[in-house]
Amino acid sequence: GWAADGGVFPTREGWIVDALPNMAAMLYSWAYLLPGLDHFETLMVAAHQEFVLFAVTLASIPVLIRWLVPDTNAAIAWVALFLFPSVFIYDASLHSGNDHVAAFWAVPIFLAFARAWERVDWRNMLALTICAAGAVLTKYQAASLVIGPALFIIGRVVYLAIKRGDDGAWKAGIGVGAVAALALTAPHWAKNRVFYGDPLYPALYTRFTPYIWNEDMPMMMERAWKYQVWRPKGTFGEQLMETLKAGYEFSFRSHTNRRFHGTWPYFGSLFTLSLLWLPFVRGAKRTWALAISAQLGVFTWFYISHVERYLQALVPLMTAVVVAAVVLAWRTGWLARIPILALILLQVVWGGDAFFFRSHAMIGDLPFVHTARLLESGFKGKWEIRDRAYKSQKTVGAALPADGTLLVHGYHPRVGYGTRVI
Repeated sequence: GWAADGGVFPTREGWIVDALPNMAAMLYSWAYLLPGLDHFETLMVAAHQEFVLFAVTLASIPVLIRWLVPDTNAAIAWVALFLFPSVFIYDASLHSGNDHVAAFWAVPIFLAFARAWERVDWRNMLALTICAAGAVLTKYQAASLVIGPALFIIGRVVYLAIKRGDDGAWKAGIGVGAVAALALTAPHWAKNRVFYGDPLYPALYTRFTPYIWNEDMPMMMERAWKYQVWRPKGTFGEQLMETLKAGYEFSFRSHTNRRFHGTWPYFGSLFTLSLLWLPFVRGAKRTWALAISAQLGVFTWFYISHVERYLQALVPLMTAVVVAAVVLAWRTGWLARIPILALILLQVVWGGDAFFFRSHAMIGDLPFVHTARLLESGFKGKWEIRDRAYKSQKTVGAALPADGTLLVHGYHPRVGYGTRVI
C-alpha cells in the first residue's frame, strides 16, 4: 500500500491493520524501493530480509550463552533453537511476517538489560530503551520481551533509591529512559494520533474521536477480538489463575489453529522441563535471571493473546536457558548426563516430523517442495512458475489506470495489485 501511495499516508477507510505497529512492514517496504525488480523478485528480497534477521538471531544465541556461562564454548548453541519444532510449522515459520522480526530483538534487549542492571545510568538505559522500542514497534505482543527487564529495572531503581549509597546516576538513567521510550515509539502512537485521532487507533475510540470512523467499526473490532485475540476468560481473578496455570503447561498444550498441528503440542517443552533441574546446579545465577524474564514473558503472552506463533519472540531466550541448563547439569557428571540425553532425544523424536507437515494455509503443501520447484525453474527456464505469485492480483492491477483505486470486499491481502486499495 505504501509503495503504491508513494509514502506513508492514512488509509481512507481507516484500515485497522494499518494502525498496528508496522516495523516489519517498513522493513519489507525497502524491497519496493529497489529499481529494476519484477514483482516476484521484490517478494523474494522482502522474504530474504526476514531470513537474514533470523540468521542474525541464531548468531546472537551463542553471545547470550557466553554471558550466562562465561567459561563455555557456545559456538554451535544456535542449533538448540530447532529443539522448538514449531518454527517449522505454519504459521510460526518464516513467511514474511513479523514474529521473527520481533524475535530479533530478544537477545539485544536482555543483554542491554544486563548492562543496565549493573549500572542504571543514562547510557545503558538508552541502549535498553532503543532495543525495547524496536520490539514494541514491531508488534504489541512483543511486550512479552520487555516486561521482565522492565520489572527488574524498576526493582533495581527502588533498591538504589532506598540505599542512597550510589552516585545517583539512576535518576538520569530513568529520566532518559522515559523520554527515549516516548520519543522512540512516537512513529507509532504519534502517527496514529495525527492520521486517525487515536494514538492506539481504534482501541481508544471511546476516549478519543477518530477522524475516520463508521458505525460498523465496533462490530469489526468485536469480531477481530473474539476470533484473533485469544485471552483468558472470566473475572480478573479467574483470568489470573488461568494465566498462572498456563505458565507451566503452555508447552504441553496446543495453542494454534487446528489445521496447523491440531491438538498435539509441538511448540517444544525443554524450557519448562529444564527449570526442574536448574535449582540443583551451580553457577546458574545469571541463567535464573533469564529464565524468570522468559517466564514473565510467557505469562504476558498468555494474558495478552496466547496464539502460539506469538511465542516465537521468546524462543531465543528459551533456547539460551535450555543450553545453559544442559551445560551446567552436564558438568555434574554422568548421573545427570544420561537423563538429559534421553530428554533431548525424546524432544527430537517428538518434533522430528514437524518439518514435513502439510499445514501451510496458502499453498496446502510442503513449503520446501515449492521452494525446490522455484530453484529448479531457473535451470529449466520455466519462468512462468515464478510469474504465478499473486498472478490474479497482478492481472487486476494491470487492468486499472495508473491513478486508479481498487475497492475490495471481504478480502484482505493487498500484495500484488500495485495500486491503491480500499
